[in-house]
Order: sequence, then structure tokens, then C-alpha cells
Amino acid sequence: MSKRTIWIVVAVVAVIAGIVIGLLVFAGNADDTATASPTASAMATETRLAAESPTPTLSATPTPTPTAVTCDTISTDDFRDMMAENGFVSWETTGEQIGARPFDAFPDGPPADQIVCRWGDGPEVATDNVIDLAWAPLPSADQSGTQDYLISQGYTRSHNDATVLISVEGGDGYLFTASDVRWAPQADYLQYIQSPDAAQ
Repeated sequence: MSKRTIWIVVAVVAVIAGIVIGLLVFAGNADDTATASPTASAMATETRLAAESPTPTLSATPTPTPTAVTCDTISTDDFRDMMAENGFVSWETTGEQIGARPFDAFPDGPPADQIVCRWGDGPEVATDNVIDLAWAPLPSADQSGTQDYLISQGYTRSHNDATVLISVEGGDGYLFTASDVRWAPQADYLQYIQSPDAAQ
């Protein structure tokens, strides 16, 4: 075989190899294009659907705001109306040396967050013409020792549905509910005391 024939064979092989390589490259690009096109289309569809779908809004469950413990929130509307008719105003006397301290003698001491309120002509007026009411949170699990203590001091106990009344005949009284204790200088006045939450 002559050199010229060898060069022709090499040239033909090179041309064929170039054509094959070119076809492979073209086929690969065609596959990439075919693959890229649906992906881009799918992404465009997802973007469009996301834009059309309403975005869910997360709303936090509202936490109830605890009612402030004040003379107004522990007393009933009827009681405050009666006091207003008498021209009485209210003020807090919790912890003062002068005035009612109905929870101080409890075996575990006065409950946290107790409040003692007085209605009268005003804190600056020296008079005995006043009415005191008191309220304190006290879970039922913590009540038995306190009730027993009051009984030992001469009070009598009576039950009424979910409440326990401990009182002295003709005198002051304590009303125990499932979650609190209420005090009034006369047991009849216990009807005018409420849980602060009832004021909402």
C-alpha cells in the first residue's frame, strides 16, 4: 500500500470519526434541550400555581389576658351600684395595719395575690362607716387545712353545691370555691364578691 493510499484512508477515517463525534455531540445537546425544556416548564407551572394559590396564614391562638385583680373586678355590679348610691368610693387596704386582714391567720399565711378592699367616704375620712370585702386565689387542693383551722377557731361549716361556707353566726364568713376564697364582715355580703374573671 502506497503512502498516498494510507493518507487517504487516514483522512477518510478522520472524516468519519469527526462526523460520528459531531452526531454524538448534537444528540447530547438535543437530549439536554429536551430534558431542560420540561423542567423549565414544570418550574414555570409551579411558580404560576404558587402565585395563584392563597398563602396560608398562620394565626396564633390568642392567649386570654388575665383580668386585673382590683376592687371593681372582685365586686359585683349590684354591690358597686349600691355603694355609688351611698356616695362611697373604693380603695385597696391589702397589707395595711388598719383595716381587715382576713387571710393573715391562715396556716400557710395569706394567699399570694390576695386583695382587701374598702368602700366608704374615702381613705382620708376617719369613720367606721365602711364595708370591707376580700378575695384571694386558693386552689381547692390547698383549702382543707385552712378550713379545718377556721373550724378550730369556732366557725361552722356548711356546703352548698360546689362551695363551702365557713362562718360565725351573725359575723364574718369565708366562701371557698374550687379556685378561690372570699371574705366579708357579714356572711350575707359574700354574695357581692366574685372572681375577677367574672368581670370580663
